[in-house]
Amino acid sequence: MPPDEARPRLSDGSRALFERFAARPGAGADRAAALRRHVESSPALVRQLNQAVAADELRGFTVQPADVNAGGTYDPSTRHISVPLSQLEDRYECVFVMGHEVQHALNRAAVEDADTRFPTDLHQQASSGSLDYTTPVATLMQAQRWDEASANLAGWNALVSHHTSAAAEAGRPQPSLATVAASNGRTRDVVEGDVLTGYHVRPNLSLGPDLTAELTPANIEGMAQNYVDRPAAETRLGHHGNSDYANYYGAYAVGVTVQYHRAMYPPQPGVAEVPFALDLQRLGLDRALMEQNGVHLGGSRQPMPFLDTSTTPPRREHLHHTFETHQHVPTSPASDAARRDPSRAGRTDDLRSMSFPRSPAHAGAVAATSTGGTSRPGAREMVPPVRTPRSSDRGR
Repeated sequence: MPPDEARPRLSDGSRALFERFAARPGAGADRAAALRRHVESSPALVRQLNQAVAADELRGFTVQPADVNAGGTYDPSTRHISVPLSQLEDRYECVFVMGHEVQHALNRAAVEDADTRFPTDLHQQASSGSLDYTTPVATLMQAQRWDEASANLAGWNALVSHHTSAAAEAGRPQPSLATVAASNGRTRDVVEGDVLTGYHVRPNLSLGPDLTAELTPANIEGMAQNYVDRPAAETRLGHHGNSDYANYYGAYAVGVTVQYHRAMYPPQPGVAEVPFALDLQRLGLDRALMEQNGVHLGGSRQPMPFLDTSTTPPRREHLHHTFETHQHVPTSPASDAARRDPSRAGRTDDLRSMSFPRSPAHAGAVAATSTGGTSRPGAREMVPPVRTPRSSDRGR
């Protein structure tokens, strides 16, 4: 079958996305055409995009602000992918990140289900007589970890499809692992080695004969270890570009936890507030990083006392509302008391009228250059009262 007959075509709905992107401020016809060219160079990505559009999980593209720390983002509230314009200059980077972000769109409903179950899990935990919310928070964060890992596998598959299609059109044999690995720094989450020593698949992942990775539970967990669990120095997410994935999403989860806890145990004037417990070490959370990412405490902005059970005895801490400032506040009982607003001393949040921050946008793959260097793309943005966007990190 001739290549042009074998290649899937963009659906009418998918083509409309590029037409609307061309009219976006800062985009234009040339950039929209470049984005479309990159997408159409990967048959797997075209199928993926058509599926997301047909399911109404993807409604458009926007221009990603230059100061956003992520390789791209998918916002589940608007169902739009935010595209860094610099990415359009590197077809390999663009194909990988688009595969990553479109998978976030396809994962939206599953992640939304986890977000919806979270308050119920918190309530059940509190009703059981235990105010240790570690398990409900861990469950939500695991859903976000699954989302990021499966998205990164989809990014790899989109890039493999690009190389396979290009080789077929040129009459060359199927691309080697080395060809795919050397084309973009993001492939380091799948492949180890280099040109001199040779490339091999990481031991916790399995690829098929065509080099694609099935989205099996084993492969998703392997990618989670290789990609999602990387340290902050490599992911560079969040407002300050200094966060890992755990604290990027953890800021949202812990903020929602505070709001539900206060709805169940309203603070009373002149009475010490009832603290809850979290095992920060088990969750991979750091209060300073969460506060720098932006923690939203809802209607009551008073610091929230909690016990960190990762130490013996548990350490008393305070969470601060930093959604607007993105600044860590060192814990000090005296300074916390001074920071309290007496006019809000008795205020709490009714479960029906809570002001939730948006769940983090799906942070797109970390932006990476073909030589493994890094650029400055985007991360999930948290803007109340919507859920956080999913985003790729800034890349290798």
